[in-house]
Amino acid sequence: MTTQEQYIERLKEMVSAEFGRSIITPDDCIALSNVVGEVVGVSVDVEALEQLFLVANNHTTPRPIVLSTLARYVGFTGWSEFCTARDITPADDH
Repeated sequence: MTTQEQYIERLKEMVSAEFGRSIITPDDCIALSNVVGEVVGVSVDVEALEQLFLVANNHTTPRPIVLSTLARYVGFTGWSEFCTARDITPADDH
């Protein structure tokens, strides 16, 4: 797993924690999209969330705007700040 993939996994963990539950169904992705839109003021495409959270062994990197919006949802100014924050460490390799 690359460092970027590890950061993406960590972001997914933090998004699930902020959302209050795991994102495991298409309905979860719809609800998350709505909540992120309300909190951040930017909507995230449901299909992008499904690709990120539901597709097993997904080897496509999400678009930067998706990562930045989700980073904003968990309290950062964007993806770059998320990756450079001292209190964020990449997810462990599984």
